Amino acid sequence: MTFGPLNHGRLGYVRTGVRMSKFNLIVAIGASLVAYLLPAAPAQALFAQTFVSGIGLDSNDCATPATACHTFDHAIASTANYGWVVCAGAVFDPPLITINKPVMIDCTASPANVLGITINVAAGAIRLRNLRLNGLLQIANGISILAAANVIIEDCVIENFTGFGINRSAGGRLLIRNTTIQNNSTGIGIFVGDTEIDNSRIDNNNNGIGAANTARVTVSRSVLSGHTSSALILDPGGIATVDGTTISSNSTGITAPAGATVVLSNNNIFLNTTAISGTTFSCRNNQIQIGGLGTPPTAVGSPQSLAGTM
Repeated sequence: MTFGPLNHGRLGYVRTGVRMSKFNLIVAIGASLVAYLLPAAPAQALFAQTFVSGIGLDSNDCATPATACHTFDHAIASTANYGWVVCAGAVFDPPLITINKPVMIDCTASPANVLGITINVAAGAIRLRNLRLNGLLQIANGISILAAANVIIEDCVIENFTGFGINRSAGGRLLIRNTTIQNNSTGIGIFVGDTEIDNSRIDNNNNGIGAANTARVTVSRSVLSGHTSSALILDPGGIATVDGTTISSNSTGITAPAGATVVLSNNNIFLNTTAISGTTFSCRNNQIQIGGLGTPPTAVGSPQSLAGTM
């Protein structure tokens, strides 16, 4: 509410349409002093370990399985930095989850289904274990990494997103291990930083793994299969090392434009419409299809186990 100009009157301060007596002024000042001198309300207790469950309540403190929260957001808010959130029962958490502090979410003991996760942490490590993310072909991205120094994603399933299964736009380190990423527009989009993908399946997306011009990615012991465009596609300046991996049944196995760097070692590259498009380097121990080879890789190093063509 807007008051008029301040004037002095006989009974104290007078504003247009408002009169305050000396008594009321004293009462108001006294109440302000009491509020100032009272101790502040205690901060919410944070726990090293918290629990979430489909039958939990967000009015709980999340501190034990018996007092589990219902949603991940409430459990994360009750968790201390570098603590962990444990699934104490089956969880279906439809809201998109925001992780804004370094924590681990572990749903090894009980299944958890979520629609999407955003990670925005200035410093520290995030670890996600045994989560199933399903975008129902209605959500853009499964896991969006906006800021984080270190992210580990393991034993997860990420599927049915209209954009990226994992969308990484922040620097630092990303490790994806023992994870299946399928039926998305792009399985993994790496726009910056170092990413390691180990013992994972990237299946049936439009593009499997995309690495932008400042990104570096290492793929090992994995399967990249069934992509309608490219299993692995790089921008100029992107760098990829692929080792011990099967790249099969894709429209194009590897797309590497001028300025990109791809090094291949000990891989099986078969049954693609085009195995390789662009310049790659082979350590001479890959098994690569002859029909539909596309651009033969440049051999480097000494031959170890020749099979196929390179």
